[in-house]
Amino acid sequence: KDVKGLLGNLAEQTCRPDQVIVVDASQEDVLSGYLASTTFPFEHRYIRAEPGVMRQRNMGIDNCDGEFIVCLDDDLILMSDFVEEMLKPFHADPDHRLSAVIGRIVENQSWLESSPLRARLNHRLRQFVIHAFLLDKVGSGRFRYSGLPTYSRDERESRYVECVPGGCVVYRRQVFDQFRYDETFFYPPLDDMDISKWLLDGGHKVYYQASACVLHKKSPSGR
Repeated sequence: KDVKGLLGNLAEQTCRPDQVIVVDASQEDVLSGYLASTTFPFEHRYIRAEPGVMRQRNMGIDNCDGEFIVCLDDDLILMSDFVEEMLKPFHADPDHRLSAVIGRIVENQSWLESSPLRARLNHRLRQFVIHAFLLDKVGSGRFRYSGLPTYSRDERESRYVECVPGGCVVYRRQVFDQFRYDETFFYPPLDDMDISKWLLDGGHKVYYQASACVLHKKSPSGR
């Protein structure tokens, strides 16, 4: 359901992608038939994969042909001009100093309200621990002195940042001529930390584009 919704969002963009790669690591194949029987205004490919965010990202990137590579989690709802707004900073950068643009992520908390009491209590406990030990990932978009990353989320001011949320970002293709996700990192947040540190150490510029907005639904299933 999430993937179908995201594909519908992409089909309605003011600037449609030329190509969409779906890398599916779910236990059951419920997408290949749908994709084969549905017409989209862009080329699309379906790839089955073993679970692992870094492996899935590498497989998707290896099959992309474009100048810009958009990495999206499937539990996002895109505003109709999302892709267009994400590309604007690149078009204003003729010297190619900019390597990545991230979007503005608005969290949808409705999933929590409909969750069982135990899930809501676990969420509150987790938030308490995160705040108590300064582990909150939402912040300035820069690395803390501890080395932990923070990510810009629902903020209205565009600016340069250091940390990249891997599920809502556009890269120049040239980034992946040099970088490849480390597939030994199985835990998802490590992919964000890995590429963010690599971009920072290499002097690559990352831009937070506040006008490129998505709603994060927080899907309960993993793909």
